[in-house]
Formats: sequence, structure tokens, C-alpha cells
Amino acid sequence: MATVTATCLGACQISDLDPPPSVTDTAHHGENDDNDDNQRACDWRQMVATIRLPGVGDDPRTFVAGGLAVDRHGNVYYNALALAAGSPFDDPRGAWLVKVRPDDTVKLAEFATIAVGAPGPGDACVTQFSEDEGPWPPSPDAVPPSAPCGAQRPPINVTPAVGEDGSVVTISTASNNPAYTFVVEVDADLAPKWTASLRDKLHDGCGVLSPSDLPPTETDARLFFARCRVGATVGVALRARARDHVE
Repeated sequence: MATVTATCLGACQISDLDPPPSVTDTAHHGENDDNDDNQRACDWRQMVATIRLPGVGDDPRTFVAGGLAVDRHGNVYYNALALAAGSPFDDPRGAWLVKVRPDDTVKLAEFATIAVGAPGPGDACVTQFSEDEGPWPPSPDAVPPSAPCGAQRPPINVTPAVGEDGSVVTISTASNNPAYTFVVEVDADLAPKWTASLRDKLHDGCGVLSPSDLPPTETDARLFFARCRVGATVGVALRARARDHVE
């Protein structure tokens, strides 16, 4: 859930412990040891605060979507994602970059707001050719079908990066099409600064990493995912029409 419980190390003296605890020890070192000489009552972990997102509370389908980052002032940043009940792969109900201040107050920025210039939920994103059209692309100028991009959301397991000036960088992606992914920077107040697309950056398509040597008559679909049709435009993505495509 998006409820975050913070813990910290207690104020134990190393001399109180024999041997010193590992990071996997329980909160009370040796509390289940039968040897009284080894009994210890030293707390190594202590709950500091429980943080709930404004307007979200204890919603069981809202999750911390990746790692937590902390700046030099003690502010904590992370991405949060509210999934649709029963349909976790549908558009999320909400997606936020979260800032928790040292006084435990919370500020949220919606990904739809900070990913400036990224496609909206109903915008068209290029998808892929079907296997029936292989080898790909079916012709040098062929364009695969388009479909709604879906809402902007953080990918799973992304940790925001925090700069010396308090700027925060994270990643946003279209929920229905990960081929449309963006680097997003916001200022210390989570106001958008810039957004950069990761599409069209790498020269790695047909005729570069994938040889263009399959004849139009080829029917072995296993080959379609590694080799392009003869005559394919150099650099075009193997299965979708996007030069130097980044998945």
C-alpha cells in the first residue's frame, strides 16, 4: 500500500551486544535465546512515522511503486500508483510523485501534470504489426495500427534522483504502451521543469542490429523477432514503425 512506515536504528551501545547484530537481526537482539547471558533488550529499530497520501489514506490498491530517495534536507521522494480494482493492467486510478517533508507533511504531483508534452490517455500511440503481417515491416512504408496510449504513470521499481538544488528526476511511461517513455524533471516544489522522450535515441533497428534478409515468403514466425524483411528501411524498429525505437 502507499502507507509508508519509516524506521530507524535505535541508540544502542555496541558494547551491549555480543556479537554485534547484523542488518537482518530482530528488533530485540537475542530475545528468543535460551541463554540468559545472551538476553538483550536493545532496540535496533524504532517506528518514526506512518505517512498516508492526502485523499488516498489506507486504500489497499495504492502502492509505493519503487525505491525511496532522500535529499540532504531530509525530504523523502517516491512514486505512487493507484491500480484499478480487479484490473491492475488497466489505466491506473492515480499516479503521483510524492514528497514527504521532515515534518511529515506530504505534497503530491500527478504524473499527468509533470510529464509535460507526453501523450494523454486518449492520444494515439503506434503499436505493433501482427504476426500475420510478418516478416516485418510488411513494406518499407508500412505503418502499424495505433491505439490509445493510456495514462501517464511511473514504471515499477523506479527510484527518483535528487539533485543538489532540490530538483527531482523520475520516469513516466504511457500505461498502454511502454515504447512511449519519458524522463521528467521537477523542481523542489514538484513543479515541472522539462520532459524528454526516450524514443528515437538509439540506432538499433533493421539493418543495424537486425539483418534485413527475410524474403516476403518466409513463414517461420520465430525468425520474425530477430530479422527484418528484405528492403526494410535502415533503422526502422523491427515490429513497429519508429526509427531507432526504444522499448
